[in-house]
Amino acid sequence: MVYEMFAGHPPFMAHDVMDIFKKTKEETMKFPRGIDDNGKSLIKKLCSHDLTKRYGNIKGGVDKIYNHKWFKGFDWNALKNQTMKAPHKPSDLK
Repeated sequence: MVYEMFAGHPPFMAHDVMDIFKKTKEETMKFPRGIDDNGKSLIKKLCSHDLTKRYGNIKGGVDKIYNHKWFKGFDWNALKNQTMKAPHKPSDLK
């Protein structure tokens, strides 16, 4: 899901669910242009095959995610308090 938010499509695609599973275990994730190094780092750490290295699963838990470089300057309190302005509002939602 995180990769999809950055790229607009899932990292591994196939018609069969088992083929997708196989790809996630065997293939290296390829990133489209436009995803910066911090974004790539965050995705890799959230999607690590090794559970002892996967963000959200290791010591420090969610704080590792909150404090990742990609979120530098992000106002988590504004998000929590629902006072954050949307960075993009589709024109059909006036």
